[in-house]
Amino acid sequence: GVIGVVSTAPGVRMRDPDDDTNPPIALAGRVPIKVSIENGPIRVGDYLTASSAPGRAMKATEAGLAVAIALENFDGKERESGKILCFISVGERNSASYGKMIANLQQQIDDLKNQIKSK
Repeated sequence: GVIGVVSTAPGVRMRDPDDDTNPPIALAGRVPIKVSIENGPIRVGDYLTASSAPGRAMKATEAGLAVAIALENFDGKERESGKILCFISVGERNSASYGKMIANLQQQIDDLKNQIKSK
C-alpha cells in the first residue's frame, strides 16, 4: 500500500528532530514527485500511481490505488523520468461505482445511436 510520497522539501516535519533515519512523507498538498512514462505521457489532471521503478509514479490507466493528481505535463521527450508538481490525493480511483457510471453512460449513448438509426 501507499500512504504518501517521500518529500525533499516538506512544509512541516512532524517527527523527532534528532531522528534522521525516517524520510519525511507528504500526506497531502502540492509536492514534486518523481515520475516515469511507463504508462505513457502524463497530462495535467491525470491520476498517478506507483510505477514498477521504486520511488517513481506513473499515469494510472486502470482502476486501483492512486497517490496523486498531476499538476504539470510530462511527456518524456528529453528523458524517461523526471519530476513534476502534483497534488497528493491517496485513495482508490476509477472504483466500481465509477465503472458503473461509465457503463450507464455508454448504454445511453448506444440507445441514442439506435434512435438516430431508426429515424
